[in-house]
Amino acid sequence: MKLFTETLLFVCLFSMSCLICSQGGPTDCNCSSISENQMYESMSSDMSFPEPTLKYTQSGPRKDNIGIEYYSPKPNGDFEVVLLNTSDEGKHWETLSARSGEIKKEKRLGMFVYQYGVNSDFLRSRDGGNHWEHPQFNIGDRRKTSEGHTIESVRADIRFIFSGVDPREATTIYGCLEPKEVQGNSRPISYGGLFISYDAGDNWSLLTDQVRSRRESEGCPLGISPSNPDIMIAHGLRGLVISRDSGKHWALAEGMAEFEKPAKLKGYAENLAFVKGKGLSVAKEWPFEWTYPTVTQIEFLPLDPQVAFVVTNKGVYKSSDGGQSWCLLDTGPHRLSDVRSIYIESGAKPRIFIGTNFKLLISYDLGCHFKIFFDWENYTKRDLMR
Repeated sequence: MKLFTETLLFVCLFSMSCLICSQGGPTDCNCSSISENQMYESMSSDMSFPEPTLKYTQSGPRKDNIGIEYYSPKPNGDFEVVLLNTSDEGKHWETLSARSGEIKKEKRLGMFVYQYGVNSDFLRSRDGGNHWEHPQFNIGDRRKTSEGHTIESVRADIRFIFSGVDPREATTIYGCLEPKEVQGNSRPISYGGLFISYDAGDNWSLLTDQVRSRRESEGCPLGISPSNPDIMIAHGLRGLVISRDSGKHWALAEGMAEFEKPAKLKGYAENLAFVKGKGLSVAKEWPFEWTYPTVTQIEFLPLDPQVAFVVTNKGVYKSSDGGQSWCLLDTGPHRLSDVRSIYIESGAKPRIFIGTNFKLLISYDLGCHFKIFFDWENYTKRDLMR
């Protein structure tokens, strides 16, 4: 009887551990804790990469269609944007279109479509993309910032950085505003902070000054939980911050202190010591500006506000407990600025796609494990269109 009880206990414990593993527990998930000892390889100064990104996924009764876009270099130094489609999990690809210009991002909610890019104008459509228009961008504020300053109501030539749209209301959008030039005002007006518009971009007011773009390469990313839009994650001057009341109040995310430190470069200390050993001096030593953390995209799991993903120049960080703890996903070699984008499908068991400089990765277990879905370098070496 004792042997039977011990055996039964062992079976129960083994079954429980398997259940934990099947749910993506720490023993089965390639997700390392944030460490100050993490070393990175720096990227080359040429940041013009193909950057494959996922455009859409369409599930059908017989097959799934998955579309991606990437930059295709031309011999004259220019490039075109190529749209590919696969219906067999990336084994074969079909070219749907190729055009000059930049890859523009879109955010759709109902019939409203917002189109934006790094250097392109911000456009909106009220009819699903058939007609486009520019918002008016009247900037004003009825609240004071935390420093006690009030932003006056002005019309200005500004650079708008789109951040997101409220899943509950398509006309409520968020973004950061940077003035290019203000007519009749000799002193530039600072628009530091996250702004909100309730009429699809015509009129704007300051929501919080705790969230703002720290570098031009960072933009002003904002993650809004689709299942609970009151929960938001953004990157501010103090670090990664979380709001649980639609942006009214923000608190620092826990466990991200090491993330905010500059990335350590592999082999740098040895090379610096070698140079100094030769009696030579260097103009500037680590940390360099480009080694500090940059956040470019923040996404939540569609049906679970506790699970969030943050795309950075250091890689993709994941939290499964509402931002109380974070870990770095295993997306390949640790190279600064290698990861570019993330796409999460809707549904109970979403696939997750990670776009790097040359590859598109796919995960079937919420980011615990990835495999290569599309490799631009290998794709260009094969003639898959015949």
